Amino acid sequence: MGAWFTFPIDEEDVKEKIGLNEQYEEYVVHDTDNFPIDIGEYVSIEELNLYL
Repeated sequence: MGAWFTFPIDEEDVKEKIGLNEQYEEYVVHDTDNFPIDIGEYVSIEELNLYL
């Protein structure tokens, strides 16, 4: 499952929208072509909020 987000984002909102739970507890960032900085796919939400 995936979702689009506008920064800054709330981690709880992300969890709810993409279905994170005890079984599915990881997320990956894809489609970063329009990001103003170069990031990896496993960057934290905290880091994204700082940079974006």
